[in-house]
Amino acid sequence: MIFEGGMRREVRYRAYRYLEPEVDYRVFRLRGWFRPEWSYKVPLSRAEEERVEELLERCIVIDLHEHPFLFP
Repeated sequence: MIFEGGMRREVRYRAYRYLEPEVDYRVFRLRGWFRPEWSYKVPLSRAEEERVEELLERCIVIDLHEHPFLFP
C-alpha cells in the first residue's frame, strides 16, 4: 500500500524494480509456463488407479516436487 496525498493506492510488488532492463541486466524472453510435452501420464493398472483414488480421498497430498524456474 502506498499513501500519496492522503489517497491509498494499491501497488503490486515486483522484485528488483529499482533495476533498469537492458541497463542493469540483460532481458530474456521466457517461454510459456506450460508445455504439453512436460507432462505425461503414468500408466497404472485398474487396481492401482482405484488405490490412488482411495488414497486421494483419505489423505492430504502435498507435492514436494516443484521446479520454480523458467528457461529462456
